[in-house]
Amino acid sequence: MTPRHPRLTSPPIAPPPSAEWVEGQGGVRLFVSVTLPSASPVAVVVFVLGPEITTRPPYPRLQAALTAAEFATFSLHPRGTGYSDGLRGDLADYSLFLADQHLGLATAVRRFGPLPTFLFGHS
Repeated sequence: MTPRHPRLTSPPIAPPPSAEWVEGQGGVRLFVSVTLPSASPVAVVVFVLGPEITTRPPYPRLQAALTAAEFATFSLHPRGTGYSDGLRGDLADYSLFLADQHLGLATAVRRFGPLPTFLFGHS
């Protein structure tokens, strides 16, 4: 069966000019988004995003409430999702997807140091 639509290897819209990136296994560029409160953050919430993440910011109302409460938020789009490189929705090697998640957490911990870190995700 021939696919009706071409398989996308990049997001349908370009990332914002202020995009931050980390390099995943195999040289894949992974998009990182950080939201900081107006004062020094008291903690950080890391959004653990699944394989169906789009380019829209995740949980905008929760993110706004967290920022107002002086929490920083951090998210990484795993390969093939959101703004990151990779074939859209193709998880041929799930271990690479999990490695992206681990890299995201390690990046957040390095960036925010000793702050309490909370993981948020759902399915």
